Amino acid sequence: MKKFILITVLTIAVPMLLPTKVWSQQITDSLENTGFIRSYSDLLSLSLDLNNKIEAFKLRTSGLNFDLYPNTDLALSAKFSFEFLIFSVSTSPDFLNMNSDSELRGDSDFFLLETNLALGDHLIQYLGFKKISGFYLKNSSDFDPSWTYGDPYFQFPKLVYTSLEGNTTYKLNKDYSLFATVASNLRQIRSAGSPLINLSYRLYKIDDRKKLTENSSSQKSQNLEYILSVGYGHTFVVSRNFYFSGTILLGGGFTDTDLTTRYFYERYNSGYSSKIYLGQASVSTGFDNGRYFAGFVLYGAESERFQGNSGSAIFNDRVSFELFFGHRFNAPYFMRKASRKIRSVVPLL
Repeated sequence: MKKFILITVLTIAVPMLLPTKVWSQQITDSLENTGFIRSYSDLLSLSLDLNNKIEAFKLRTSGLNFDLYPNTDLALSAKFSFEFLIFSVSTSPDFLNMNSDSELRGDSDFFLLETNLALGDHLIQYLGFKKISGFYLKNSSDFDPSWTYGDPYFQFPKLVYTSLEGNTTYKLNKDYSLFATVASNLRQIRSAGSPLINLSYRLYKIDDRKKLTENSSSQKSQNLEYILSVGYGHTFVVSRNFYFSGTILLGGGFTDTDLTTRYFYERYNSGYSSKIYLGQASVSTGFDNGRYFAGFVLYGAESERFQGNSGSAIFNDRVSFELFFGHRFNAPYFMRKASRKIRSVVPLL
């Protein structure tokens, strides 16, 4: 982890030592002005992101509620953007976390790998892999009336969440850039907005991997989720270097679940389908002068997943943020050469 942070910081800091005059010339030569969107096609963008976009679950049943949280508050991301691609790696180092008392909440690990790909003027493709292990029951007092603040929470150290997810977004207006709001080689230079159509899909597994005894049991669920949403996004360029942006999406879909209940000597399988309702919004503001860029994004999302005819539901209504800072510099020759070859094979990029 220390090596990861050191390499990332050095990668971002060293190019800042280059002369400003040389920088200005390089950036000016690489601009492709479309009137609304400016492209830094020969530059590599690097940024560090601090965020709290970490999964938590709230299960509501007719009799009991379960609020499951990992013992980690913040994640650190290193993001690389070049041409049509954004790639990021996220983890949750110990020195960032506010919940440092593992005796009370247990230990958690978090890892996220993401990529965004621009397909022409209208399509954006996202793919991500996430893994979280170790959860605690935030509402432990509901299950033990004698529990008081300062007592250890009920912990699930072997509970593991893994997901492979993606979404495809179509924007009707080619003059509006979603990439420009997530730190990349594009910059919105004139205000624009667009209706959005989004199809998201996720294959995820929740697995309690604890060791079984004759008096215990565990469960594993494998889920395939797909949601269709529509909405709108708009970026207001309030001055030459500052912008304000917002998006909203509303949608619904389904989840198909295979549930395995394991006992010491046997196991049972069942399956059901769930309806999903989703609403999400984001607002962001940022600074971009061509060489440096920084911004703050606030996300709000609420989803409800109704599990078949059981009357149970899973809620997720967290508000999260992202704070990022980065800069652009000349991409290595081999990257520019590889990009040209890829574009010759896939003209859509």
